[in-house]
Amino acid sequence: MKPPPCEQFKDDCNPATPAQLAVLFSSFGLISIGANCIRPCSMAFGTKQLDKETPDSERILQSYFSWYYPSTMSIVISVTIMVYIQDHMGWNLGFGVLAVIMFFSAFMFLSVPLVAFKKRHLNPPC
Repeated sequence: MKPPPCEQFKDDCNPATPAQLAVLFSSFGLISIGANCIRPCSMAFGTKQLDKETPDSERILQSYFSWYYPSTMSIVISVTIMVYIQDHMGWNLGFGVLAVIMFFSAFMFLSVPLVAFKKRHLNPPC
């Protein structure tokens, strides 16, 4: 799927084939569909997990929204910083920083005992 090598500042490079362009544009389309289908729903899915029957449910809901919006902004900031690191300091350092962050987040996820199961009393229709 990789086009043939081309020397920089040369006008007679081989263009991408229609199959290569089809794979590129279909992957862009699938990424945008996947991202746009989950992002609008994530806030509703998150609030659905909170127990609204407790006395401090309003405080918990406000705390959830207080953390939701900064976390989406942190994605924009982190992507911008990672692009800068990879462009100006090299891909090796960029992937190294991402690997360290991923190991740190996995460690934090596995080290914090957080269980959020809710006992539900459902009545079957039969």
